[in-house]
Amino acid sequence: QLAPDMQKGGKPMSNTQWKYVFNCCRMPGDGTDFVRTYAPDLHNHIVVARKNRFYSFDVYDLNGDALSVDALELQFKRIIQMADAKGTDPNPIGILTAENRDVWYQKRKLLLVGPKAAENEKVLELIQSSIFAVTFDDSKPVTREEVGRALLHGDGKNKFWDKSFMITVFDNGKMGYVGEHAMADGLTTTRFVNETLDKMFSDPESKDMRTSKPLPVVTPGLTEPVSLQLTLTKEAKSAIKEAEVTFDEIISTKELSVLMFYGYGSQQIKKYKTSPDAFAQLAIQLAYYKTFGYCRGTYESTQTRAFLHGRTEVTRSVNVDSDAFCKAMTTGALSHTSKQLHQLLVKATQTHVAYIGQASRAQGCDRHLLGLKLLLREGEHAAIFDDAAYKRSGHWAISTSGLVGENMDGWGFGEVVPDGIGIGYSVQNNRIRYSVTSRHKWAKRMTANLERALLEMQALCEANTEQPRAKL
Repeated sequence: QLAPDMQKGGKPMSNTQWKYVFNCCRMPGDGTDFVRTYAPDLHNHIVVARKNRFYSFDVYDLNGDALSVDALELQFKRIIQMADAKGTDPNPIGILTAENRDVWYQKRKLLLVGPKAAENEKVLELIQSSIFAVTFDDSKPVTREEVGRALLHGDGKNKFWDKSFMITVFDNGKMGYVGEHAMADGLTTTRFVNETLDKMFSDPESKDMRTSKPLPVVTPGLTEPVSLQLTLTKEAKSAIKEAEVTFDEIISTKELSVLMFYGYGSQQIKKYKTSPDAFAQLAIQLAYYKTFGYCRGTYESTQTRAFLHGRTEVTRSVNVDSDAFCKAMTTGALSHTSKQLHQLLVKATQTHVAYIGQASRAQGCDRHLLGLKLLLREGEHAAIFDDAAYKRSGHWAISTSGLVGENMDGWGFGEVVPDGIGIGYSVQNNRIRYSVTSRHKWAKRMTANLERALLEMQALCEANTEQPRAKL
């Protein structure tokens, strides 16, 4: 059984999100999506995608024992050989799950008509009910930007984007995972990733996890993977082609840029007597100000899992103190001393830390106001929700979230509004990583200014923070 996630201080957090990680799928609905979960004791299979084709096999053998690493390797090899022999499927059903949700709801119906409708529904049910999905993509990304784009969207075809958890392996051995955010938050699924990576890096034997010689092609108790093939009508094939065109149009505007900053990390920031997360957030504000000349609404996800069924609250990173710091560091730099600038930095980070504390205790404003808005009945009206300042404050031009993990090379997500920026970041012991996405060619400018911001903030702290004396 999984030990509960714990808060600092040893108090357990709500673990209800875990039931949406495995044997779970997001489902398109009429105007509103819903989540479908499946009993894990009845559904012991995983789904594997290769060449836009889907396959399935049970992760327990005929004796009821969990498959060994060697057996899993054999099953994966079988699937890769089967798919490569058939070639790329010209009608990738997975691309439909990348469609607009209302469009996908309507197009899904096209998969369930015709003489093979019942068989098609069983295939979809096998995909949806699987423990999780593994996709073997035939691309070979090398740079962090290439890997990031391949995981964030790729060509959209060799995926089933509604699955809550997908592990992706590329032909050159690089790999990552994709999480469906509607059901669970990054901090939940990242635990799975971090524990796996930590074991691999700390246990020499796990670097080569084969426990014996490779298994023979015919192994007693191990059944062949099953091909999950849908029979498509002409209308369904046309819907798939339309989805491909829509996907390519959306992705053509996407830019992703990665900054891996090796100048310092959380260990050094703590010596500056500053919160690493607040420091990283203030660097985002300063970089945005350098890029655009002003601050805009910024969303930082803060977990509220101290409460049952808790998800997140918003920490609003823009405040009077962060704005004052950004202005002083740019347009007002000549009228401030180094000490004054450092004092503004410290005050801004302290304000941010205080807001995080309030948000984690469910004392933020955004979830409260969202709840009130959702309670409005048809025909009811509340002036605050039409107020220009309220609308502007909730237009997240900068959407951010931070995850930790020393062995995780990076992560990210897309912007949440058309004119916005998405920033996934990690403050590790001796480095800081930002992954920036945008639709307007702003990402590379932001990462360039993030590096400048981190260096300028470091210089301020080095000049104005008393360093510990060496012990002789």
